[in-house]
Amino acid sequence: MTATPLTSLSERWTKAGPPPFGVSLSRWWDARLVELNDAICQLDADATQPEIDHALAFGEPVEVVVPRRPGPIREGSAWVWEPLKPTVRQEVRVAAVELRNGEWWVQTENTASNNGSKVGARHWNELDRFVEACVLTAPAGDDR
Repeated sequence: MTATPLTSLSERWTKAGPPPFGVSLSRWWDARLVELNDAICQLDADATQPEIDHALAFGEPVEVVVPRRPGPIREGSAWVWEPLKPTVRQEVRVAAVELRNGEWWVQTENTASNNGSKVGARHWNELDRFVEACVLTAPAGDDR
């Protein structure tokens, strides 16, 4: 099996072990998410879904590759904030993604009025909170 960015990343993470004592677990995971996103973006689009299905059906090793594309947390992508909590559920678009003092932050903009919120209102959240609370509904550039 050929080494891919994902297998290399997995080996690196396994060798590194858990976060060092005293390091914020949230910051440690933020860094891992960024690394994972970068590794996914490096993959080439060689395999097709039928090839993958065939390999899995016959127990053959398969290297899954996906089309080269940016990760989903990009400006313009559409999300639903807290989709399972009707009192705070909100349709949002990513307005900005910034690295501030070593921490990733995501700014969202309300795209629909819900529960008294205003369309166009913007809010900043740390990346780990954003990932925990949101579900992707349309990638950036997808006009749904």
